[in-house]
Amino acid sequence: MKILFIIVGDFSPVSGVGRTCYSLAHRLARDREVTVVASGNYRGEEERIKFLQAPFWHPGKAWEFFLPLPVIWNFLLAGVLCRHYRKRFDIIHVFNGLVWSKNALITLQMCQKGAFRAAWGKSFREQLGKKTPKHLSILFLEWLIYRWQLFRGLVVCSRAERDEIIRYYQTDSEKIHRLYNGIDLISLSPGEVNLLRTARRNELGYRESDRVCLFVGYDLKRKGFEAVLRALARLPREYKLLVVGGGDKKGDFRRTIVGEGLESRVRFAGQQHNPSPFYAAADLFILPTLHEPFGTAILEAMNWGLPVITSRLAGAAELITPGREGCLLDDPRDGRAIAAFVRQIGEEGKAAEMGAAGRETARTSTWERRAGELLDLYRRLV
Repeated sequence: MKILFIIVGDFSPVSGVGRTCYSLAHRLARDREVTVVASGNYRGEEERIKFLQAPFWHPGKAWEFFLPLPVIWNFLLAGVLCRHYRKRFDIIHVFNGLVWSKNALITLQMCQKGAFRAAWGKSFREQLGKKTPKHLSILFLEWLIYRWQLFRGLVVCSRAERDEIIRYYQTDSEKIHRLYNGIDLISLSPGEVNLLRTARRNELGYRESDRVCLFVGYDLKRKGFEAVLRALARLPREYKLLVVGGGDKKGDFRRTIVGEGLESRVRFAGQQHNPSPFYAAADLFILPTLHEPFGTAILEAMNWGLPVITSRLAGAAELITPGREGCLLDDPRDGRAIAAFVRQIGEEGKAAEMGAAGRETARTSTWERRAGELLDLYRRLV
């Protein structure tokens, strides 16, 4: 079986759909030849991965983030590549992009229509007039591709994302295939994890009595950061909040942090290519996201043995049994409920039990297993 991956972006293990493609390609390439077409450069050691560079447009200047030109260019280029390679490969799989091709599988990054509605809590019509030309072009292409099913198959990372596509675009459910995201299991023993925890907490200035709540996410508003701050204000002072990500948006929440007197209890660690030491330093993980196709950070927290508090709107919540690996929020904006769950985990001594259950669930969610599931899908389609 000859497989072609087209990535509308870089072939990189850092984050997002690029990381998904990178992880799957390296697993599949162990037994077969995989060709990857993407922007950027790849100098990996995997001999069975053939890399071809393509000029996908990454918005870098301010005006590029608002105009539809990069979106349209990438849409057209991906379509041309699919047509050019259609007779050379058994499977053409496009990641992180919109493409019109009856020959291609598409991995959906996020249903933008669903994300717009979730983020602002208003009707789609109310928000439509406030969108930039870039957003409007994405919405049009989503409607064109998914409503009229201009693809071979659509790969989504959760049942919730599948249901959104069906609800908004009436896509045939038989053409939608679910593939959860995966992780690389940590290779440390429990003793080594404890040593790393102590060292990392010392580096960050946390005391043993501190209860460190970890939040990982770039889009703070969509990830429910405001609710986490409201919850922290209801908790005793030994509870601290460690934030990985946030970009340049942390200033948007300055008023809440100051108003609630949380300046000494919230630490922003910024963007991290390797967030593993921060998972090691934490006692529990909180991500009350308003809209999340999957949320790999949730699975990574479970991998590190952290109890998880997240919302039912996260795709990864489908892997969590409430009360076993963590707690699920019905309303991600409810800071009172978040604080109650944090107290419940701490006061009832459930952290260790939930952490152990989370590690067991994480062991069933490796990239090796996901690559096998994807290969089974390919075989059904060929």
